[in-house]
Amino acid sequence: RPCARSLCEAVHLKSPGRIHGLRADTLGVILTLSNAAANARVLVLDDTGGLVTGAVAERLGGHGLVCSTYAARASSSDLVRFFNFSALQLNCVTSASLQYLQAAKIKSQTCEDTKGETRLEEESKPDKSTKEEAKEENPMDKNAIEDQKDSQKCRVGGGGVAPSGRVRQTDDNELREIMKQGGFSGLIIAAPLVDASSALTTLLPLLAPSASFVVYSPWLAPLTVAMDSLCSTKQAVGMQLLEPWFRVHQVLPSRTHPMMSMHGTGGYIFVGTMVVSSSTDSPNSCIAKKIRVE
Repeated sequence: RPCARSLCEAVHLKSPGRIHGLRADTLGVILTLSNAAANARVLVLDDTGGLVTGAVAERLGGHGLVCSTYAARASSSDLVRFFNFSALQLNCVTSASLQYLQAAKIKSQTCEDTKGETRLEEESKPDKSTKEEAKEENPMDKNAIEDQKDSQKCRVGGGGVAPSGRVRQTDDNELREIMKQGGFSGLIIAAPLVDASSALTTLLPLLAPSASFVVYSPWLAPLTVAMDSLCSTKQAVGMQLLEPWFRVHQVLPSRTHPMMSMHGTGGYIFVGTMVVSSSTDSPNSCIAKKIRVE
């Protein structure tokens, strides 16, 4: 059965430019640093033909969600079908535009604000009889049960699996659940042709506090610019620039030596942890304020 390592090595040998020179060892480091595991909610900006998206879905094992986002038009995800995922695993792979994700974030934020205002109004009002409270709570309980059923359907596969192994669109209920939990738990940017600093500025508000982000690029300069911009805005901590080192050795009797004909570098990785600053008016700052009040 094909796996992320075998597919990455095959594509790297045939056409490394298709995946921007991403090696199998670098892909493993990206998956480890992004905390891609079962029940994770990973946001991916993928320009490697779906290789990184499929590798994250393989790590999830059918439990969790990986959302491949795009700005103008959907990027190619042809390599996802070569993983031969089951229906459960393929149902975890979704796709959504960046404008759609931002609209869902704003909508969930406004809903939280209106709920907080109504809660304060109800607390300021005088107490009502128990019968009236029971009548008011019943329809809300029904709506909560219906929302729970819809979310369970989406987890089991209610969102539907796209035909012929294609990536399906993200369901509204799935996005509602993610935004209720604060956002995505991880971010992977594997699009070297996109400006790293502007991509991080746009995608970081969609993450939950303390979420990990990983940016891959075959060049060092864009990552240093992104690191400097995040240091100035204080949106992340624990930032590091890494260069994976990998060397293949020939092991034969009296002829063991490193292989000479191989690439010198496997690209560069920028990793960090997203934090929420109380001084900024970011979309996630309201979460920190609520925790502080409680």
